[in-house]
Amino acid sequence: MLLPIRTNGHVSLSTPDRNYTVSSRIRGLRYWFLLLTIWTGSTAKARASLLAGDVAWAGCSIINLPAADEGGTQIRLEINRKKSTFSAPDVSSDFSGYRTTRLLSGTATATGAVSSPVAITGRKTEHVSASPVGTPIGNAPPDPILLRGPYLQNASSTAMTLRWRTDVPSQGVVRYGTSADALTGMVSELTPTIDHEVRLTGLNPQTQYFYSIGTSVQVLEGGSTNYFYTFPPEGTSKKVRIWSLGDFGIGSTRQTSVKNQMKNYLASQGDPYVDLFLWLGDNAYGEGTDGQYQTNVFNRDPVTAPWSYGYEKIMKQSPIFATPGNHDYGNGNTGLRRNLAIPYYDIVTNPTQGEAGGVPSGTESYYSFNYGQIHFVSLDSDRYEDAMSTERFVENKPQISWLKQDLAAAQANPHIKWIIAFWHHPPYTRGTHNSDTDSQLTDVRENLLPILEQYKVDLVMNGHSHVYERTRLQKGNYGASTSYNPAVHNPEAGSNANSSGRFDGSANSCYYFKSRQSSGNEGTVYVVNGHGGASGGRQAAWPLAQMASAYDETSGGSMYLEIEGGILTAKMIAGANGMVVDQFTIVKDADSFAIPASTTVSRAATCECTDKADNKTHYTDASLNKLLSIQKNGQTIGTVGDGTFELNVLGVGATRIAVNSPANYVSTPGGWVTMNRHFTLRPTTEPASPVNVSFYCQQADVEAINALLTPDLTANQLYAFHMNNVSAANVNPSSGQHNVPLAATYDADGAFIYKPGSNASVTTWKYTSLGNDNYQAETVVARLFGGGGLGGPNPIATPDLTPVLYARPTAVYGPSDISVVVDVIETNGVASSGLITLKITQDSNLLLSLPTSATSLGGRQVNNDVWQLSGPAGGYYVLSTNQSVAAGNRLSVGLLGSFRSGASTGGLSVSGTLLAGSGGEQKLNNNVDADKIDYFQQ
Repeated sequence: MLLPIRTNGHVSLSTPDRNYTVSSRIRGLRYWFLLLTIWTGSTAKARASLLAGDVAWAGCSIINLPAADEGGTQIRLEINRKKSTFSAPDVSSDFSGYRTTRLLSGTATATGAVSSPVAITGRKTEHVSASPVGTPIGNAPPDPILLRGPYLQNASSTAMTLRWRTDVPSQGVVRYGTSADALTGMVSELTPTIDHEVRLTGLNPQTQYFYSIGTSVQVLEGGSTNYFYTFPPEGTSKKVRIWSLGDFGIGSTRQTSVKNQMKNYLASQGDPYVDLFLWLGDNAYGEGTDGQYQTNVFNRDPVTAPWSYGYEKIMKQSPIFATPGNHDYGNGNTGLRRNLAIPYYDIVTNPTQGEAGGVPSGTESYYSFNYGQIHFVSLDSDRYEDAMSTERFVENKPQISWLKQDLAAAQANPHIKWIIAFWHHPPYTRGTHNSDTDSQLTDVRENLLPILEQYKVDLVMNGHSHVYERTRLQKGNYGASTSYNPAVHNPEAGSNANSSGRFDGSANSCYYFKSRQSSGNEGTVYVVNGHGGASGGRQAAWPLAQMASAYDETSGGSMYLEIEGGILTAKMIAGANGMVVDQFTIVKDADSFAIPASTTVSRAATCECTDKADNKTHYTDASLNKLLSIQKNGQTIGTVGDGTFELNVLGVGATRIAVNSPANYVSTPGGWVTMNRHFTLRPTTEPASPVNVSFYCQQADVEAINALLTPDLTANQLYAFHMNNVSAANVNPSSGQHNVPLAATYDADGAFIYKPGSNASVTTWKYTSLGNDNYQAETVVARLFGGGGLGGPNPIATPDLTPVLYARPTAVYGPSDISVVVDVIETNGVASSGLITLKITQDSNLLLSLPTSATSLGGRQVNNDVWQLSGPAGGYYVLSTNQSVAAGNRLSVGLLGSFRSGASTGGLSVSGTLLAGSGGEQKLNNNVDADKIDYFQQ
């Protein structure tokens, strides 16, 4: 008789009959468990305990066994209940050569000594399996035991591949759904197999799916922790969390430490879901055999394999994307490097047909995929593509030819903001390998890097060298380490290429900056992350000069990345203590910086960067908020952190600035309302020529102004102010600005006011909506020392011009002459300044002309000598003058008119319209007047 057991994936065991039975009545439970502890030795015995868990049990037996050798094995046996009473056969000290079979019914009596349940832990578990023996009870096939997985492969926004391994062939089934309690979908394999692979398709993007794996009658694993998320739609901006791990599957204490400390770090961050699990090669030591993968990577026993990932939630929740290393190729086997006949390709299911975006590669050796706004490229740095050569990444061979197509497509894709490449062999290292002397690494540096940098790859991650090393933002460094020159290889000062990139407030630690619109590549960050398990070490001259950071510690480490929109942050988590021993930040595109809310706490600029696409320098605070932007036009004004340059943004709400002209710049009777949000700036050096300054605010700031105004204004109706050469205290609107004088011109001392316009100029500011209730105000300034902001309406009293039109006579009989006189009257007590443009409607029956020498027409005084007439064109005669209209006075113009011969009897309306802004006026609701003439044909 055979004992029907399944064992949590550790042991498969059955024994021949002996005079040993165990019976127990079970109430209300599907499974019961038998714990066998086998000692071999002169006093050896086996203990069998029914482990109650959270149910009630009727009894338990402990059975003595014959003596054998010293040692021991603990075996946890799970029995599928079909009846309330079970019987077990005898137990022999020889367990080999047997396999489990299902028991459908039976009863037995207990023999031997009866005692209390005994649970023994900490023993070594062994896997025993062979062909079935004895006579099975019933006709059911053996239940499969889960040995590997589940793990996730070839993920996309609409599909996921689930893989697992069982001890006996079975027809795998995956049940899935958006609730752990309702797995309504099901996909089955067509034929029984040991290595199971089921692809779920037709899934919804960015959706959580729960799942179970098993057979049509059995669940091997499922529950609330068995779930995954599909990718978001391409181009979606969402936070992406990545665990990157290299050279790890070796079964070492270092591997255990690296895994556990990353888990601890994630727990300290709220235990977020990890979207991607990246393997950087040498995933299983020493030759990448299936058994080594099973022991060092997929082992499901946390007691005997504490280093393993097989039982961790990362395996069943996060899709794995891998690359092979030299150990995966049989520890550098030449034949395997050419025929690719390695277990790695049986274990992974990599995308080959662009399943998640990217150009199809047609091979699992190298591939690409998109996650939201990120394009990932996985390359194979260990394979040989030429039967006669051992050179890697050879031009015009399939891998490089595909890579160029793929990167070109990614760069042209408007949905893609980032390009990240990973493979095994690094271009720069002085850890356990030497990139100057190792030909594989030289091939990478000389053959591959120029292509990656041509297509503006942002980040490269490698393993192979069992240390951590990380460069600055660099490019063009294809030679030996002695050729490295920061001036040549980290040339982009505007991208902070010579910074450590840590962005932690330490000296020279600003983020790296890149722009998709830049004509060239600002650089790439290269990371060696090969200390996930294999022992480390370093060589002479470690670290290399181009490294911004290097770390070699006994307990190793791995990398955690977060990418959201245009901000990438990477952290190296130490295997010793879970601390962040290195970090760097890359910002992609100026619109990735946030426009902060207004606050009473001053925000100071801590970093700056220059966008090569438009040559604007952006000044940001410690939270990556954009405070101000200056288009310096190649001029030196100082830099953040030089000890002199200072920039701050401060203020919330709004203030009414009282009229105090001429002591201050406000001359409107009701004063002026300005948002309290403003900037103050002290450059190291004033520019020699004008520069463009962009100030940022939010709708809340506009609403603060409107709370003190009637009627409300929109952001583009406000006026900008810039205060030249005044103290910071006076720039602050909440101070009242009582003694800030009006600047006559944009480059003079005092407050200069810019009216809204379509372009930034020395008199107008340009409004740009940035979305999400954020606005940009761009002005042209001659001097930076001072500050500025926005308010409304115009704080300076302006002229108000209005036309009054007279047509005389109002009744005309036959071909008589008429006059059309327009008085342009200033009504606000402020003289006009600048061009005045007046449009008179054209009618085909009436011809008009300007007698320039006339001083009166139709009994009214005119100033025709200062006016010019053009047209008619477009339905109008156009009159213009640069003559100022004195405060409270008028400037008149008169036209002579005559009706054409044959004109029909009827009424004719003649109107005059002042163009907006004429003479500096701002009021637009009184700029039109008209008169009517009745014509009678004789």
